[in-house]
Amino acid sequence: MTGADVYSATKLLLASFILAALVFPTVVRSDGFPGSPIPPDAAAPTPEELFRLFANHTEDWGRGSGKYWDPDGTWRAVNISENSVGSGTWYVTTASRVCYEGSWYWNQDFDVANSGSKKICTRFRRDAKGMMWSTTKGLNGPWYPFSFESFEYGNLIARSYADTAAPIARVQQ
Repeated sequence: MTGADVYSATKLLLASFILAALVFPTVVRSDGFPGSPIPPDAAAPTPEELFRLFANHTEDWGRGSGKYWDPDGTWRAVNISENSVGSGTWYVTTASRVCYEGSWYWNQDFDVANSGSKKICTRFRRDAKGMMWSTTKGLNGPWYPFSFESFEYGNLIARSYADTAAPIARVQQ
């Protein structure tokens, strides 16, 4: 390849990037930051609605793994592929945030390792079309579509949690 060929290829590549930027612009929120904007018509669901959507439901992660949101304010989770279990507490705030904190446990080198306690709060909004949006960041997002399609009624992980937790000697059950 000659120097002229490289120069022509570079110009073509640069022109392609410029054209792509014009045809497929980056999403920029009204505040000038990149990311997913929250639809302007989105409003917070009531705390009661969020509680009903989560309480006594299992978030199915597939292959026996998932998280159960107990109505008593506790949660349990199991990750079969990593032979780990998690447990902690959860609640819904008056600002329509679902918060949970807890730890994960797994066997490691003849002992039990744990993640240490972590707290995560998720904000929710529903737009005029009924789509639920969520973010773990502030009101400026980024916001992501949230679906309850993987949620099923009842505790569907009780057996897999017990089977996975049994060999983990010091797990709080």
